[in-house]
Amino acid sequence: MTGHEQHGPVWAGEAVQGVGREALEDTFRGDAGVWIVVDAFGGDGSGAYAAQLVAAELGVPGEARERFAAARARLSAAISPNGAGASVVRLVIDGMQAEIAWLGRCRAYLIRDAQVLRMTRDHTLVEQWLDEGRVTPADVDGRFDNILVRAVMGCMDDDPELVRIELRPGDRILLVSDGVWRVLDEQALYLPVPEAAAPAQMVRALVAAVVHRGGTDDATAVVVALP
Repeated sequence: MTGHEQHGPVWAGEAVQGVGREALEDTFRGDAGVWIVVDAFGGDGSGAYAAQLVAAELGVPGEARERFAAARARLSAAISPNGAGASVVRLVIDGMQAEIAWLGRCRAYLIRDAQVLRMTRDHTLVEQWLDEGRVTPADVDGRFDNILVRAVMGCMDDDPELVRIELRPGDRILLVSDGVWRVLDEQALYLPVPEAAAPAQMVRALVAAVVHRGGTDDATAVVVALP
């Protein structure tokens, strides 16, 4: 999917189902200055449904905390407080100001001057232990990577974490699910295509790189490019 805001950013997004997965539990949206990537989870096939419910609440304009609370309430009412949840990253651009809000382990990166700058931190047990100094990067072996300490879920009442950025002409913001960043590190996120490439070309190259490297999880990427 591609699109553009009038006199504003050009963007593209793509989501691919992981090998052996029963359903695609990732989704993305972009409209009216709001872009999101959702990576849902849930038993009995509820993850795909949860992704659409969350996207419907977060992919529209509105104050971030209010929209995340609305998504949490809708999940709780439609599925059950403990039945399903999602990691989400949400980008809102107003002029040259950007706000990124997130819960879980979807990520946002700023691509500027041939550098890829990570704008978010994961809400996982491993990241929490790293922040607290209880482990070092060398200690991390992947055993606890999937344990979330914050997410969009009916049984949780977490507010999203927020960061605001002063944008520059030519900036690009990349939103991805963990099916992308677990396979491609920061340098690899930049390498598949030139920085000047169209967002649709960048997205296709990123997803293709994930598949080529043997990624098995659902993988979603959105690129938003400022003129």
